Amino acid sequence: MIKTSITIISFLSVLLVNAQSEDWSLYADDGGVQVYFKKVQCNPEMGFDNESIMLKLVNSSGLNRTIEWDRWLWYNGNCKTCDEADLGDHKTIQLLPGQQVQGGCSVHSNQDLSLFVRFADTQYKNPNPQVLTKFELGNLLVR
Repeated sequence: MIKTSITIISFLSVLLVNAQSEDWSLYADDGGVQVYFKKVQCNPEMGFDNESIMLKLVNSSGLNRTIEWDRWLWYNGNCKTCDEADLGDHKTIQLLPGQQVQGGCSVHSNQDLSLFVRFADTQYKNPNPQVLTKFELGNLLVR
């Protein structure tokens, strides 16, 4: 009975992990580093419910890697972060061999790996809501 329960739990765990990993779309693969993204519904511990795009970086190489990029974000069709002088949207993350990091909905997660799409909370009222219509990881560099 215990072996059967363990087998069922292991099987369900594998299914859950595979189901979650299938949600990720490959954005780039360079120098042994893969960059994935997916859209998620967030219910953070503070603030309004929202939709966000999470990034996941995976270092499948045997080397330390540094990943740099500029977040180019279009809201309602206008790029709000494409100004080269805006250094606040330049991101750098270092990964150890085999390490992976990803964004999350928590205010305590790495916000460099989270892109706000729109507020989804019914209590959020704005006659002109800002909605992410396009994003790019510009000047993506893996060293």
